[in-house]
Amino acid sequence: MRLATLIAQAEARFDRIARSHFLVAALCLLLVAVALNGLGHSPDVSYRVVAHDPFSRMSPKVKNNYHQTSPLLPLLGHYAHLTSKRRFFALCLALTGGGFAAFCLAARKRLGPEPALLLFVLLLAHPVTTVLLSWLGMPDCLTFLFTALLLFARSYGLVAVLSCLGAWNHPVFYFAAPVLLLLRKLAGEEAITWRHIPVCCLGLLAGWATVAWFLHANEITVAGRVDYLKPFLKGRPAMNLQHLPLRLFSLHGLVWFGLIAAAATLFARGRVYFAALCLAHLLFGAVTFFMADTTRVFSLLAWAPALHAVGHALKLAGASDERARGDLHAALLLVALCGVVVPRVFLVSVKIYTAPFWGGM
Repeated sequence: MRLATLIAQAEARFDRIARSHFLVAALCLLLVAVALNGLGHSPDVSYRVVAHDPFSRMSPKVKNNYHQTSPLLPLLGHYAHLTSKRRFFALCLALTGGGFAAFCLAARKRLGPEPALLLFVLLLAHPVTTVLLSWLGMPDCLTFLFTALLLFARSYGLVAVLSCLGAWNHPVFYFAAPVLLLLRKLAGEEAITWRHIPVCCLGLLAGWATVAWFLHANEITVAGRVDYLKPFLKGRPAMNLQHLPLRLFSLHGLVWFGLIAAAATLFARGRVYFAALCLAHLLFGAVTFFMADTTRVFSLLAWAPALHAVGHALKLAGASDERARGDLHAALLLVALCGVVVPRVFLVSVKIYTAPFWGGM
């Protein structure tokens, strides 16, 4: 039997399962991804420490208390009385699961079961899933949840609230949110207007201002993230050039191949969107180039734009050539299923780590 025939049969069965057993299939795929990745604690326990008392400065012995500029997760842990190691771990795991559920259900409602399940498998194959499951205890779980909601949000109010909460949670959202809304507008989504972008920016500004007020009201002096990075900036570029091929691969993992296939369609049928996507990746790369946790920061920035690009490419291909859409769908499905089961790696500083299932940190 030819490989093309096998792929066609697998694709037909996948679509049939998506239509008839969407939620069961999504849950099973998520459990497989969790099992093959494993669960791990973040080596940085600062956010859990802050959760014990988010209204006071961390111990004077902690000079770089920049974690306190991201107070949302510690406040949730504090008010929910989930500050022990296990309970804080469970809180982060529950929020991560909420992000996967939000993406899955919203994608099914807006896109239909077949493309939604395909994008969900690509999400499970993406390094952001490795980061989320391997570094539980970081505010990444909330960043992921807010980004998943923003990927499908339509109302101005929801966009503003998500932007404000994202600013309370982590600076990644300052870059990810406006870019995502710009791509949604360029893709021609009817419910998204140019006004959504300034609404998002106002929400981010409100979040920044209220975080500053919170810190001032509680007399918490903090070392900003920029101040924390300054001593290391000279060495970071040279550091990030080490293991360069693997470092670049770790940014999207096997999803790179699906994204490249989608980009070819976008270049042929939507060049303005294609240019914006390339510029977004350059921006995310510039931000990440000065960070130690390369894979983590880039994947949190880029996973949603990447999946949005794939979904838009499928739509464009289907509108002009159903055969081209079928070929793109088959390639994406192959990439997604392989990406879920292959060993996962991520880079921190000059070190290469595997996911907990494969040995962990």
